[in-house]
Amino acid sequence: MSYGSAAHNELSRALAAAMATSGEYGPAHLGLSAKDLRDYSVSRGVLAAAGGNVANTLEGECSNAISKRLGAVANPHGFFVPLDIQMRDMTAAGASGSNYLVGTRPLTFMDAVRNRSVVMRLGATQIDNMTANATIPRISADSTAYWLASESVPLTESQPTIGQLSLSPKHAGAYTEVSRLMALQAPGVDSLLMATLAGSVGTAIDAAAIAGTGADGQPTGIINTAGVGTFTGTSLAWAALIEAQADVLGGSEVDPAQCGFATTAAVAQTLMGRQRFTGTDSPLWQGTYGDGIVAGCRALASGNVPASTMVFGHWPSLVIANWGVLQIEANPYANFAAGILGIRAMAAVDIGVRRAADFSVATSIT
Repeated sequence: MSYGSAAHNELSRALAAAMATSGEYGPAHLGLSAKDLRDYSVSRGVLAAAGGNVANTLEGECSNAISKRLGAVANPHGFFVPLDIQMRDMTAAGASGSNYLVGTRPLTFMDAVRNRSVVMRLGATQIDNMTANATIPRISADSTAYWLASESVPLTESQPTIGQLSLSPKHAGAYTEVSRLMALQAPGVDSLLMATLAGSVGTAIDAAAIAGTGADGQPTGIINTAGVGTFTGTSLAWAALIEAQADVLGGSEVDPAQCGFATTAAVAQTLMGRQRFTGTDSPLWQGTYGDGIVAGCRALASGNVPASTMVFGHWPSLVIANWGVLQIEANPYANFAAGILGIRAMAAVDIGVRRAADFSVATSIT
C-alpha cells in the first residue's frame, strides 16, 4: 500500500521540521496533526510490516523519523509507534477525532500505562526519554552537623557517604497473534492491540518495580533491594503498621504525604475486616477495597504485588527510567498456512531505589 504523494510530501516536510528540534517530549513525539492522528493505523502498520514494506505507509514515515532521531537502523518488518499515537489510543473519544490533542500532553509509553501501575499511582519518580546509560548519585549517610562552642572553634570535618544508582535499559515485551482477516476488517483492532500490548508490558514493569529479581533480564525491585527495612507480617496488626512507618519516617527528612502502602487484594480484604483496637469499629484498612487508607497513608491493592506481601515506602525514591519508544514488530510467518500474524511490542526501562531506608517490607502476612 502506498501513502499518497501529496500527503506523503506534506508529512515529510512536517517530520523534517520536527526532527530539527526534538522538543521537550523526546524523540518519539512527532507533533502529528489531528488528521494524521485520525489516519494513523497500528493494524495497517502491522500488515505492512508483515509484508516488509512498512516504509511506504504513514506509519513507516513516522517510524523513520523516530529512527533517525534515535540513530537506529530502520526495520522493514517493524516500526516505532509515536507517543502521540500511544496517547491517542488510550484517551481518544468522539467520532471526529478533534479532541485527540485538546487538553492532552503527549507523554511517554509509561504514562500510557500509568493507570495500570500501582507504583506510579503512589508517586514513583519517572525519568523520560533516556538515550544512554545513567548513574544517579545517592547519599546513604549525611555529613554530621556540629554546634560551635565559640566563634573561634572550627567545625569538625565530616563526609557524607555517597554511592550511585546505575540505570541501563532492560527490555520488557509482549507477544500476541492475530489473523490477517482481523487486521484487515476489524475497525477497533487498533485500540485492542494497543491496550493489550501496552497493558501487558505495563503490568510487567509494575511487577518488576515491586519484586524484580535483578536476574534473567529483570530490574531489581524494592523487595530485593539490599538494605530495605522489614516489619512483621504475622497476624498483621496496628503495631506492625506503625513499625513500618517508623522504619521509613523515623529520623528521616521524608514527606509523609508522599508515603503509602502497596499490597495484594487478599491482604486488603484481611485488613478491612481486622479491627485496629479490640471492641471498636475501626478497621485497619479504611476506604474502598483497592484504594484506601492505612494508618493515615494511602494504600493500594494490586495483583502485581507478591502474595502475602505489603510494602510501605516513600515512593518518589523509586526511580523508573524509560528509553521512551514502544516498538512493534510483525512476524508474517507465525502461522503462514492459517494467515496468522505474530505481533511483538518491546519497551526499554530500568528501575532502581535511590535510598533503601525509604522502604519497609512485610512478607508471609497472616
